[in-house]
Amino acid sequence: MKKVFLLLAISAGCMLSAGAQVRFGIHANGIGATGTMKDPEVDLKQKVRFSFKAGVSAEIALGENISLLPQLNYVNKGGKLKEKQVFELEGIEYEVSVNGHFKLNYLELPVNVVYTTGNFSIGAGPSLSYGLSGKSKFTIGEDDDVEMGSGKVVFDGDDEAADDDMHLKALELGANFYAAWKFNNGIFIQANYNLGLSNISPIEDSKYKNNYFGLGVGYYFNRK
Repeated sequence: MKKVFLLLAISAGCMLSAGAQVRFGIHANGIGATGTMKDPEVDLKQKVRFSFKAGVSAEIALGENISLLPQLNYVNKGGKLKEKQVFELEGIEYEVSVNGHFKLNYLELPVNVVYTTGNFSIGAGPSLSYGLSGKSKFTIGEDDDVEMGSGKVVFDGDDEAADDDMHLKALELGANFYAAWKFNNGIFIQANYNLGLSNISPIEDSKYKNNYFGLGVGYYFNRK
């Protein structure tokens, strides 16, 4: 992670020294976060959980209509579960409601290549996230009357932990898709979709991937 930030700083410094036009901004977004969980016995698609992200941006001009847009964000990923499960006991089938949620806090670095025409911008690029902390909880029953497990989310990549915590890999690689409308007063409206590409589950034959859609507003301090 440190190497990524160092390379970004060096690239930005080279562009600044070459006279590239740069402007800086801040933004805050509401997001709809979800994800997928798969293993040989379970294939679950999480429901959308509404959350947030916030961060800073640097728009670095590469040409008349092309710019590089790195962002550094704090984002709360993770979805929720609401499933009906059927199990058999002494020859009788029972259906129960399984509920759960995952709250995963990340430091995220998307780097978009952006094309701008007029006030509209569109772009895409890679995204690297680093897990900081989180919580998970599972219950069964229509009224969440039986708690099956809850604990912290630990980003240590441990695949043999014997505690109640959820263990995931810290680094996550994704693809980010970006669009924005920029007003002449420095305010902008932005939307993005972040697709998790790497498997963050450390357990063999198991997969966990994050996705989210974001919509928010921001402000550039130095206008063009």
